Amino acid sequence: MTALSRDARRLLPRSLSRLLGERESQVTDELRKFPPEIARALAEDLPTGRLRTETLAALDAHAERVVELLRTGRVSEGLVRLGALLRIPADVADPVLAVGAPRSVDHLCAACTEHWLAVTGYLDRLGVAYQLDHRLVRGLDYYTRTTFELFAPGREGSQDALAGGGRYDGLVETLGGPPTPGIGFGLGMDRVILAMGRSGVPGEPAPALVVVVGTQPNDHAERLVIAASLRDQGLRVRPDGSDRKLGRQLESAAKLGARWAVIVGEELTRGAVMLKDLADGTQREIGLHAVAAEIRDASRGPN
Repeated sequence: MTALSRDARRLLPRSLSRLLGERESQVTDELRKFPPEIARALAEDLPTGRLRTETLAALDAHAERVVELLRTGRVSEGLVRLGALLRIPADVADPVLAVGAPRSVDHLCAACTEHWLAVTGYLDRLGVAYQLDHRLVRGLDYYTRTTFELFAPGREGSQDALAGGGRYDGLVETLGGPPTPGIGFGLGMDRVILAMGRSGVPGEPAPALVVVVGTQPNDHAERLVIAASLRDQGLRVRPDGSDRKLGRQLESAAKLGARWAVIVGEELTRGAVMLKDLADGTQREIGLHAVAAEIRDASRGPN
């Protein structure tokens, strides 16, 4: 056979290997249509340890079905399942293949488990609705840890994603740079514009105005919650997600063109924050409930 390397065939489930040995001539022509990348994927991407064992067991169960279909003359259906086993694109793959397969979240290391719980914890604190999709696949190899897709409520079909992306902490280092954490996403502008129209969102957004910063490196959740609350009240807000000193955060806010900085500090125990006018440098303590109104009132006057 020319479609699969010797190493790739050795990694195939036992029952499928037997089939290829016994009736190779009947499927060789079809297998030759598969792209050569399949062999590399099979040889390089199969997991190790307990995850490998569970993956092979799941594949073998489906391979037995391929054997049964081909031996009973149901060649077309059998080849579709065979294509799924060999990582053929989703438009011809059998979705049933994923049933019973191991889930990545059940095989996380300690560090990845801590990171995953932090991600879902932030989403829960912010009240962001999400669904775990154990079959989500992004098409780039440099992603690490969490990947995601974003949908408008009520439109969660396979062709309705507004954006998708994930973490790629090792990408810069792979390209020769220093170790650098990273996260990014691709946005479908046409889908976003259509979604904005359906939701009645104005097409001319107001400029960014408020940055939420903090005095402590462990107050990111509070910054996110306050930023989300201010957005809900109609403001354009950007929380600072860094662990930098307060002065550096304020410098960054000024460079972004923000007029106001909401400073999260010890005042939060009293239900208050410091509100800083980045134009004149003045600041004062203000209750959280009054921040949005104060900013709106001040923004109506001369800057």
